[in-house]
Amino acid sequence: MRLAPRRLDLFAGLADNEALATQLFALHHWVGFLVILLVLMHIGGALFHYVVRCDSVLQRAIGGM
Repeated sequence: MRLAPRRLDLFAGLADNEALATQLFALHHWVGFLVILLVLMHIGGALFHYVVRCDSVLQRAIGGM
């Protein structure tokens, strides 16, 4: 006898809630923007250490190239 897998629907009933969908979309938008901003700041910091400070932080980060 084989049992059918049970599906856990975490978002059941949310499709009809327009106000919650709008809030979640806005949250998704801003979190994505913040992630992109953090990545760009990280790249900028690495380039700052390489170009301005001329230290070996970038070389250590990429494995001693």
